[in-house]
Amino acid sequence: MSLAEAMLHRRFPRALRDLYLQTDGCALLEGNLNITPLATVPGTPGLVDLSDELRGNGWAVPNELLVFGDDGQGNQLGIWLPSGTRDDLPNPIVMLGQIFGRAECMAVFGSELLRFLRSWTIYYTLLDDATDAHRRRVLDLLGVPAGWRDREPDDALRAEILRSNDPDLPTHDPDPYVRGVSAQHLRILYGGSETVR
Repeated sequence: MSLAEAMLHRRFPRALRDLYLQTDGCALLEGNLNITPLATVPGTPGLVDLSDELRGNGWAVPNELLVFGDDGQGNQLGIWLPSGTRDDLPNPIVMLGQIFGRAECMAVFGSELLRFLRSWTIYYTLLDDATDAHRRRVLDLLGVPAGWRDREPDDALRAEILRSNDPDLPTHDPDPYVRGVSAQHLRILYGGSETVR
């Protein structure tokens, strides 16, 4: 972990460090959350190389965004992590859409990693088979209300989940394709002054 931080010139927030201490890359929630391993292996970039690899392929990844995975639908997920970030500054989770040639290609899906993981897990667990005992147990552990369990998961329910779990989000209906924000907008909200390479 320390080597990855040194290579990236970034100090990872505790939640990100803990995530990588528990798992060094994995696919979760039926492939709707994929965490990139730390190290690069032939043909697959790791956390230390993924952001640069995406930039080389035309993605507008700001230098402040450390891409750590994807949503299984082609969108990248990263943590806003400017170099020299103070511990008291937020590190939101940003989705980078497959939008090329437009600065407004991102959306904030979590004000910090743990809130993002909780909201994402609830939403995608609700998409699973309603009769599955494992699914019910996960929802019980997360304290998901019965009213959410009886509804068809859609954008309105996702917004409700985000509003309940993450009141600090700039919007509770984030969408990089419809309501995308630029790196400059994120710098105003969360700090950082680096430019896209």
